[in-house]
Amino acid sequence: MNGVVRLRESDGSVRQLSVADAVAEASTDLQRGGAAHALRLLDQAVHRAPQAPAVRYLLGVAQLRHDQRDLAISNLERAVRSDARNVDYLAALGEALIPERPLDAIAYFAAAIELGAKRPDVYSLLASILINMRRPADALNACDLGLTACGDAPEILGNRGVALRDLARYEEALHDLKKTESLLPHDYRVLVGIGNILSDLGRLAEASDYFTKAAALRPGDPVCRYNLALTLLLAGNLRDGFREYEWRWGNRQFAGHRPRFAQPLWDGSALDGRHLLLSFEQGAGDTIQFARYVQFAKERGARITMLVQRPLLRLMTWQADEVAVTDTPPANFDVYCPLGSLPHVAGTDLVSIPAPAQFEIPAITRWQWHARLGERTGARIAIVWAGAAGHLNDHNRSIPLQRLTPLFDAPGAEWFSLQVGPASEQLAQSGIRDLGPYLSDYAETAAALEHMDLVITVDTSVAHLAGTLNVATWVMIPFAPDWRWMRDRGDSPWYPSMKLYRQQTAGDWDTVLKTIKADLTRRLSE
Repeated sequence: MNGVVRLRESDGSVRQLSVADAVAEASTDLQRGGAAHALRLLDQAVHRAPQAPAVRYLLGVAQLRHDQRDLAISNLERAVRSDARNVDYLAALGEALIPERPLDAIAYFAAAIELGAKRPDVYSLLASILINMRRPADALNACDLGLTACGDAPEILGNRGVALRDLARYEEALHDLKKTESLLPHDYRVLVGIGNILSDLGRLAEASDYFTKAAALRPGDPVCRYNLALTLLLAGNLRDGFREYEWRWGNRQFAGHRPRFAQPLWDGSALDGRHLLLSFEQGAGDTIQFARYVQFAKERGARITMLVQRPLLRLMTWQADEVAVTDTPPANFDVYCPLGSLPHVAGTDLVSIPAPAQFEIPAITRWQWHARLGERTGARIAIVWAGAAGHLNDHNRSIPLQRLTPLFDAPGAEWFSLQVGPASEQLAQSGIRDLGPYLSDYAETAAALEHMDLVITVDTSVAHLAGTLNVATWVMIPFAPDWRWMRDRGDSPWYPSMKLYRQQTAGDWDTVLKTIKADLTRRLSE
């Protein structure tokens, strides 16, 4: 690395360094967090020694810290081409590629591990990518390799706990995160992770304590407060839970979902004929669940427009109070409120949950479905076994259709599938009548549900719709449930016609289905 680097100091003087000295000084600065000074040194050094991989590597690291990701990747790729067996080069390039080329990042981290990397961040970053790709078993393997190579590094232990949680191995996950806490007692992220697992295990008071401790370490952090909200809601403390639920907007999973309008947010005060926009924010099930609050807004004197997902558009026009519905916001309105904020605005607690929305299904649609279904041959039972694959908890809440087979020999039943999407392909040769091709939107699904005597479903939007329509609905709930199903109860305060069948241990659908089979046999024999 021949050549001289000339660096102008703040007092106007010029300092001369060899390229080797400039690289050494830049490396020290980067270790101390001084990326700006290092970048000045390395910008010159690379012109004096363009082929030197150490210069390209350090320049790439400095650029990455200055959010110059494309330049960083270019320089790090050159460093790796020059020396493909340097673990530091491979690790830095892997880190730079994570946001946009995660598969390539995995390959570079794997190469570093193959060369015997003993850097905890290599294993931790690899595990993080795999967790985000919903490959928790692979993430767990990466963490186990890292613990063997690096010992009990807290970043590896923490990700191992996350992977175990995703695999529904909650007690093991708690053990790892408790060990992480002993190493990093003041890391709010570790406390949040422990709180989440305690919540999964139903230890809700302990979970709340951990979220509260995390929030004290990180005042105003939305992750701490949002997770506290979910635990409070799970415990049935709806008033405090929905207050804390307003912190959801700061969480990554809600990015892009928050409505942004120039008009003010409605606080629940009397509207006296003013125009209120109610906007959806999450999945169809949430929209159906919170549509009940339209009546509350109506009673405050609002003129209402609902902004809903397109598959819900026709269904919402059938509400008994004739609320206007649109899939694009109107040009003029006075105030707005996201649907998920309405329970807080209304001051909802367990005893004041409004009745479900009322959908007035047109007579012609009812008759179309009457004709489509034909004459009864037994009790009509609809099934849904899978939710949207993109849902974060879908691997726990959805089950294969084959697992439901023991139900289908119950005498006196006529079985129908309301499953849509790729999971409906499992119906082949099942003998169950497939209504999926007719379910073009939720209005058609509602009309089909009205003709059913019973719905057996996993936790998905059909459960909310069937419960709203007051159809007898049996919902299969995973061990770690969504907040709205709470803990340790067989009914739902949100839906009077609903019965909940809960896993008592993680992943145990067999016991759930045995209980459903016994109840179904009893019901059909009455």
